[in-house]
Amino acid sequence: MKISVVIPCYHSRRTLGGVTADLERMMATRPELDYEIILVNDNPPDETWDLIQRLREENPRIHGICFSRNFGQHSALMAGYRQVTGDIVVSMDDDGQNPPSEIFRLIDAVDSRTDIVYADYPRKQHSRFRNLGSRLSNRMFSWMLGKPRELYLASYWAAKRFVIDEMIRCESPFPYVDGLALQSTTRIINVPVDHLPRAEGESGYTMFSLLRLWLNAFTSFSVKPLRIATVAGSGTALAGLVVGLVLVLLFFHDSPESKDLPPIEVLSGEMSQEEFDKNEKAIMTQLKDMNGLPANADMRRETLNGGAIYVNSYTRSDRTDVKGYYCSRPKF
Repeated sequence: MKISVVIPCYHSRRTLGGVTADLERMMATRPELDYEIILVNDNPPDETWDLIQRLREENPRIHGICFSRNFGQHSALMAGYRQVTGDIVVSMDDDGQNPPSEIFRLIDAVDSRTDIVYADYPRKQHSRFRNLGSRLSNRMFSWMLGKPRELYLASYWAAKRFVIDEMIRCESPFPYVDGLALQSTTRIINVPVDHLPRAEGESGYTMFSLLRLWLNAFTSFSVKPLRIATVAGSGTALAGLVVGLVLVLLFFHDSPESKDLPPIEVLSGEMSQEEFDKNEKAIMTQLKDMNGLPANADMRRETLNGGAIYVNSYTRSDRTDVKGYYCSRPKF
C-alpha cells in the first residue's frame, strides 16, 4: 500500500524541513508501506520554493509544485490531489502543528467501514481568534452543509483514494476541500490526535480570508443562500406591492376628515387678478368656513383660463374637490 502526503506550503521555509524530516522518520517505521510527499508552494514572498527544490534533491519521494501566484490553501491542496498516486491520501499543514508522529492514527483508522478520518484535537494550540473562527465555522457548516454537529473538520485528515478522485472532478476556481469531502461520502469519523504549538510565525488566515472562505463554501455547496435570497426578494416585492396599493387607495379614497362634509356651497365673486392674489388667503379661509372645512385643511389652488376671466377653484390635498370658486379678471 502506498501513502500520499499533500502539504500546502506558505511562509514555511523555517518549518517545512522539520516536518518532512519527521515524516520520513515515521514512514521508515513501516517499511512495508511506500510513500510520497507532495509539497505545493503557494507562492509566498520568501524562499519556500528554494527549500522544496533542495528537499526534492535529497529525497526522490518528495515532489514539488509551484504556483505562479498565491491561490490559497484549498487550491494548493487540490493541485496536490491531482498528482497523488497513493491508495490513502493524507493532508496536513506545513507549520508543525500537525505532528507527523500521529499520522498512523489517521491511516490505521481508514478501513472497510471508514472512508475519511479527521483529526480531533482535545487541546487546540491555535490563537483565540483562530479558535473562535473554528467554532463559528463548525456551527455554520453544520447548518449550511448538513455536517454532523459532532464531526470536527481539521486540516489534518486521511482519505481513501476514491474520495480524492471524486473531489478532483471539481473544476471550480474557488474549491472548498471539506465541502467536496462531505459530498463524496458519509462514512467519516474523528480520531483524537495531539496538536502542537505553532513553531514559528502566525496563521496566514485573517478575518477577511475566513469570511471569503465561508462565503465560498456556502454559495458553492448549499442551496440555503439561494433560498434566503429568494425569500428576501419575494418579501421585498410583496412589501412594495402592498405599499403601492395603499398609496393608490389613499389617492382615490376620501380621507376620514372629508367623508361627512356638508354639501359644498358655491361662492363666487369678481375682482381683478391683482386683488385676488392679494386677498387669496382670506378667500381660502372664507371658503373653508362656508363649507365646514377645518382651518388646517391643506388646499391647492387650481387656475383655469377662460379667455379674459380666470376661474380660481380649490382642491384638497387628498383630492377632495372644493367647488367654491372666484372669478378674477387680469388688468390690461
